[in-house]
Amino acid sequence: MPHLRAPLIPGTVYGELTLLAEAPMIGRDRAVYVRCSCGTKTIVLFGNLRHGRTKSCGCQWHSGRHRMWGSDTYRIWNKMRGRCLNANGDTFAYYGGRGIRIDPRWDDFEAFLEDMGERPPGLTLDRIDTNGDYTKTNCRWASRAEQSRNTRRTKFVTLDGKQMCVADAATMLGMHSQDIYRRVRTHKVSHQEALDYFLSRRTTSLR
Repeated sequence: MPHLRAPLIPGTVYGELTLLAEAPMIGRDRAVYVRCSCGTKTIVLFGNLRHGRTKSCGCQWHSGRHRMWGSDTYRIWNKMRGRCLNANGDTFAYYGGRGIRIDPRWDDFEAFLEDMGERPPGLTLDRIDTNGDYTKTNCRWASRAEQSRNTRRTKFVTLDGKQMCVADAATMLGMHSQDIYRRVRTHKVSHQEALDYFLSRRTTSLR
């Protein structure tokens, strides 16, 4: 007997959420568009909705004792979801479109807040492994400078037995990172080979 999908009835209310329509699948999971009683529209996993694991968009934390829908932490959580779940979003291709997923537990803002805590001033949400998913073990609050060093475009080299980005290696050598990048382009060598060239020149000048 074929597996029967649970009926999806627009207008059905689950906690603070009203089901609007079917959304694109998130991996193998069925997703739906919903509207929260606070007015926020978002996407959640249908299974979490049906079984009561997701009851609101997250605007009400701990049964309404704290309303955080306008906080920086809530906005960051909502942007994370947009990157991975909104197929019409400008950045979807770089996140959900290339397989980056969100821990189903974080379908609920309360769970995200419990795992990550409130956003420290000046920091933003960063994935430690830029090819990994948004999970508690792969996310941290990081500064813009730290995050800029942790992108898919960041090039890493080894200096004194330690792996680091090109910018940090250049700083340790007292030079500009653009000199390394320029040698890579001009001589068609790897970033490590370019770094080794400047390191060898530095060593020779010290003799």
